[in-house]
Amino acid sequence: FKVNLWDRIKTGNLYAGLVSSCSAAFPVSCAFFFCYENINSLLLKNKDLENKNHTLIFMFSSAFSEIVAKAIKNPFEVVKQNMQFCEFNSNTLAVKKIWNQRGWRGFYAGYSALLMREIPSSVIEMTIFEQLFRMNILKNLVDQIQSYASILLSAVSGSIAGMISGIVTTPCDVVKSRLMTNTLK
Repeated sequence: FKVNLWDRIKTGNLYAGLVSSCSAAFPVSCAFFFCYENINSLLLKNKDLENKNHTLIFMFSSAFSEIVAKAIKNPFEVVKQNMQFCEFNSNTLAVKKIWNQRGWRGFYAGYSALLMREIPSSVIEMTIFEQLFRMNILKNLVDQIQSYASILLSAVSGSIAGMISGIVTTPCDVVKSRLMTNTLK
């Protein structure tokens, strides 16, 4: 199953599924960071873990948070993938097709594949981010821009962590897309 990029550009369908994707972004991000920050806060306050390496806490927090966030995201992702690969003209048509063919379970097609990609990505990204941020590896650069130190350190740490996790987990994203669109052969 091939999607001709040039045809997408000519017909304006290059952004198919954008509404579904954007609709999910806020609630998914809120769910992730609500869980992540609360789990970290709870576990980091634990006296038994006080002087331990916090890497496992960051790993657990990000993995659990992804499970929650992706339970919200998956239905939107399935609609988006169907908009992109099956060339529906509206989200409503895509939702009807998914519901008629597979019921509510259709909206969770590929959920395990999504988790297989997202959990390792998040664990890698958030652990590297937290370590870079807490160890002040980039502190010399940040000290030069005193008033924006925390924001810059956070942005650079997150960018480096995101790049590394993206490189590692991209193959899982291909499998996820094929499962969600029912094109895996």
